[in-house]
Amino acid sequence: DRDWWQPGGEEAPGGVNVLTLAADKEEYQIGDMVHLTIPSAVAGRGLLSIENGTRILRTDWFAADGAQKRYSFRVTADMAPTVYVHVALLQPHLQANNDLPIRLYGVIPIHIINRASVLEPQIVCDDVFEPENSVLVRVKEKNSSPMTYTLAIIDEGLLDLTRFKTPDPWGHFYQRQALGVKTWDIYNLVAGAYGGKLERLLAIGGGDKVQLDSQRKANRFPPMVRFYGPFELKKGGTNSHTIDIPQYVGSVRIMLVAGQGKSFGAAEKTVPIRKPLMVLGTLPRVLSVNESVNLPVAVFADDKIKDVQVRIKTHGAAQLDGEQAKVVQFTEKGDQLVTFALKCDAIAGVAKIDISAQSGSESAAQTIEIDVRNPMQAVVDVVDATLESGKTWRKEVELAGTPGTNHVTLEVSRIPPINLSKRLDFLIQYPYGCIEQTTSSAFPQLYLSKLISLPQDEQRQVQQNVTAGIDRLRHFQTS
Repeated sequence: DRDWWQPGGEEAPGGVNVLTLAADKEEYQIGDMVHLTIPSAVAGRGLLSIENGTRILRTDWFAADGAQKRYSFRVTADMAPTVYVHVALLQPHLQANNDLPIRLYGVIPIHIINRASVLEPQIVCDDVFEPENSVLVRVKEKNSSPMTYTLAIIDEGLLDLTRFKTPDPWGHFYQRQALGVKTWDIYNLVAGAYGGKLERLLAIGGGDKVQLDSQRKANRFPPMVRFYGPFELKKGGTNSHTIDIPQYVGSVRIMLVAGQGKSFGAAEKTVPIRKPLMVLGTLPRVLSVNESVNLPVAVFADDKIKDVQVRIKTHGAAQLDGEQAKVVQFTEKGDQLVTFALKCDAIAGVAKIDISAQSGSESAAQTIEIDVRNPMQAVVDVVDATLESGKTWRKEVELAGTPGTNHVTLEVSRIPPINLSKRLDFLIQYPYGCIEQTTSSAFPQLYLSKLISLPQDEQRQVQQNVTAGIDRLRHFQTS
C-alpha cells in the first residue's frame, strides 16, 4: 500500500523502479538493426528479454557499470508485427552507493513491418463521374504483385452516418499484439530492498484505437450501393471494370480490399457524381387518398446554365393540380426551388412522378414512386342469422369502405359462427416471430384444411408458412 503522498504508477510512469528505454526509430522492417538505449545508474547485471504475444524469443545478460548502455539486435521475420524488449537491472544487495531499489525494470514495444505482407492496390478512374452513364475503373498493384480483391462503390452519405472507414485487412491481421508473456519476481519482498509493485507501474500492450471523424456530411440524395467481386489480378496485370452509374447525384467512395496468401492491402478513392444540370424532387415516405401535397423540385445548375424548363408528368394514383411546366432562370452557379401541386386519387395505389429538366443540350430527370394509402383502419360488419329447416334467408348487404377494397365472405356452419374467415386471415398473416409466436402461428395451420375448404392459393400459402416456421425455429438454436 502507498502513503497519501506517493503517486500511483499510472500517474508516474517513470517511477523509482522503472527504466525508461528508448529505440532509435518508431518502426522497423525485416533485416533492420534495432538500437536501444538503456539507462544504467547503478552497477550490477542486466537481463534483456525479447518477447512477443506468446513466447520469449531471446534472452541476454549484460554487465552494468553505471553508464548508459547501448544494445543492438537484428529484426527477424518471427518478430513481426510486434515484439517487446524487457530489461531487468539488478544491483548487489545491501549496497550503500545509492538508495535505488535492488531491481529496476523497463519494457518497450518494437513495431515491425514485413513489407512482403503489404499489398498496395491502386484505383485509376476519372476524378468526376456523370450520372446515368458508364465509367471505367482500373485496378492494379503498385509492385505488380498478384492479388484477389473486391470492389465496393458506396454513397458517402451512408458511410458518414456510422463514420465507416475503408476496411484495412493488413492493419487487422498485423495490428500491434499485446505482450503475452507475464513476468514475476520476488525482489520487492527481499528484506532491505526498496521496491514498488511491478504491476502498478507496468502498463504496456494492447491494440490501436480508432480515430473518429470530426463531423459527418449530410446527403439528401438517394443512396448508391454497388459491390463487385471477388476478382483475381494476375502478376503485372491491370483489370478494367465498367460501372453503370444510375440516376444519382452526390459523392461515392470506391473501396478496394485485397489479399493474397498472408499479404493484404486496401485502397480508396472519393469521387463526386454530378453534371451541369441536376434536379431533385422531394416527397414524404407515403401519401394518403384525397390528399393534396406540394412537390418541391430543387434545380442545380453550373455557371453555363441560364434558362431551365422543369416539367412534371404523373402516373397512377396521383394527378397534377396546376401547372405542368415552369421555367427557372439562373444568373450564376447555384440552385433554385420550384414547386408543383399534386392531388391524390380517392383509391389507394402507387403514384409515379416523372421530373424532367431541359436547358439547351443539357437535361436531367428523376422518377419518384410513392405509395398512396388509405389511412383508415379496416372496417368489418358482421350480419348473422339462424336459418331453420326449409326456410330461405335473403339479405341486401351494403359494402362499407372504399370501392375496390371491400369484399363479402359467407360462412355457413352447424355450430354457432366463429367468424373463421377473419381469424384465418389474421393467423396466416401474423407478423411477429419469437419462438412462441412462430409456433402459435404455424402449428394451427396444419389443421386448417380440416376446418374449412381452402382455395388453391391459400393452401400453397399455408404450406409455405409452415415450412418457413420450421426453418425459423432452427435459427433460434444456439448450441
